[in-house]
Amino acid sequence: MKRKKNIILMLIGIVLSGSFLIRTVLIHQARQAKKQNMERIAAVQETVQSQDQKKAEEQKEQFKKAFDGMDKTSILMKNYDTHTPINGDYSFGTKDGVHYLVELKTGEKVALEGVDKAFPLSIKNEDENSKEIGLVVRKDQVWYMIDTKGETIYTFEQTELTENSKLTLKDKELQVE
Repeated sequence: MKRKKNIILMLIGIVLSGSFLIRTVLIHQARQAKKQNMERIAAVQETVQSQDQKKAEEQKEQFKKAFDGMDKTSILMKNYDTHTPINGDYSFGTKDGVHYLVELKTGEKVALEGVDKAFPLSIKNEDENSKEIGLVVRKDQVWYMIDTKGETIYTFEQTELTENSKLTLKDKELQVE
């Protein structure tokens, strides 16, 4: 009987230790699953964070490009009633009825006293086979070509110019078409 008792106690011990062992294995598996889950969450957070950072850098670059690409003429010329772009360096502006020749890089302006019209015209230089831009203004019903300082460099005798006029320089003579 003692032997049966020992066997029963041994079986009870095995059953109890088996359930303890199973419980320990289950706890270990749960901890392992939780650890893997935390690692996945950390990896997802890192990916999302890197994507957010990349997106923020892209937006920053786009804003920078947009600002750099902004038409500096319109920013500089916003205080004028009207403006006529000449090229990337100069623009004509009108404010309170006075025409100005504005250098876009520096913001310096030259008042064109008595001028009632001003615009750029393309000049076909046949002597050098090139194209140039002429700055023409009308003052006292006479048309003049000016330099970037506002000084007259050519006077058009009895000629009416429009923004569609064509100028040709041939044999050092300026002709209006």
